Amino acid sequence: MQILYLRLQSVSRASAIAALGAAFVLAAACDKVPLLAPNESTVTLTVNTTTLPLNGTAELTASVIEPAGTPAHNGTLVTFTSSVGVIEPRDARTEGGIARAIFHAGGQSATAVINAFSGAARAEPVEVLVGGAAATAVSVRAQPSTVPATGGSVQIIALVIDVSGNPLPGAPVVFSADNGSLANSSVATDATGEARTTLTTSRETVVTARVAANTAQVTVRAINPPTVTITTSANPTVGAPVTFTITAAATSNVITQATIDFGDGSPPEALGTIAPGGSAATVHRYQRADAYVVRVSLVDSAGIPGTSTTVVNVTRASVSLTMTVSPTIPAPVVGTVLTVTITISNPQAVRVQSLTVSFGDGTAPRSLGSPQSGFVSTQKSYTAAGIYQIRAEVIDANGGSSTAEQSVTIGSS
Repeated sequence: MQILYLRLQSVSRASAIAALGAAFVLAAACDKVPLLAPNESTVTLTVNTTTLPLNGTAELTASVIEPAGTPAHNGTLVTFTSSVGVIEPRDARTEGGIARAIFHAGGQSATAVINAFSGAARAEPVEVLVGGAAATAVSVRAQPSTVPATGGSVQIIALVIDVSGNPLPGAPVVFSADNGSLANSSVATDATGEARTTLTTSRETVVTARVAANTAQVTVRAINPPTVTITTSANPTVGAPVTFTITAAATSNVITQATIDFGDGSPPEALGTIAPGGSAATVHRYQRADAYVVRVSLVDSAGIPGTSTTVVNVTRASVSLTMTVSPTIPAPVVGTVLTVTITISNPQAVRVQSLTVSFGDGTAPRSLGSPQSGFVSTQKSYTAAGIYQIRAEVIDANGGSSTAEQSVTIGSS
């Protein structure tokens, strides 16, 4: 033993240091060589979703099983790859035979082909559909489906469906229109799978929604605002019922709301629904004479508003009088009993308050009350010859008045 010791001591110090350094380098190199799955191992790749919105993320799981059927050693290196997007981390180590990573889809629609491998063991690739690539169908609608011919705006709504028949969020929808203008031509679907934009137009317009290879169209019609004709009963007068008839055109949409304002400060009145070619009627009484602007406000089944107006001239009703005096043959003389007949031409238009007759001979006017019938008579005889002016006056309930006059010649007896 002593001899061996002496021989070792005789080895040069430089050679010993060199050998020791080489040993450390070899050990360090072994630490840097990654631990890979043995040959004939299997790698199984799974993803928690096969469809993603733009800029969405998915969880990747790679399970590594060695040939003996046991999970790979902890720390076995698995590398993930994708044709699009980014995977973090790209290289992951197993724990309990499983390596995990996150796939970041990015902002472009595409089909991402994702793989995982460790050494010679490689998984079957999986596909993740990103954005529009995940869409299998698109539908589009307009709310409302019409605009006034004078111009208006409607909302265009596209619904995108994925391969499972579920609404697809994050899918880019490209809108185009053959007329008018769109507020936005490219919109990503929201959490409900819908993308929305606004169309402004005054003409019939076809809007197309496109998602990848899928398209759908909707037509927005331009129609005239609803109108009606307004007719009234003839010669409307104060206090009398005035009938208004509101008639829709046969070619119009159903009028779902109609309100009439009589123009005199009274509350507007709802008329309800009016079918094409149909009509609605109502009655109103005016309390004073004037010209009134009557306005009917409308909304049709497409949600398009409209108005129609007319002017109603309301006059104060009054009765008119005619008078006859008899007999005329032979010519009346002093003492002849004359019959004065007064005819009221319009007694139903307004109530008669008073009717009086003056005979022109200085006697007091004679009251004939407030007759409501068409005529009334009274008698008179004169005591002196002469020409006399007989005058009848009626006053109605509205304060109006009307008169009738006739002269008579009385001869001497």
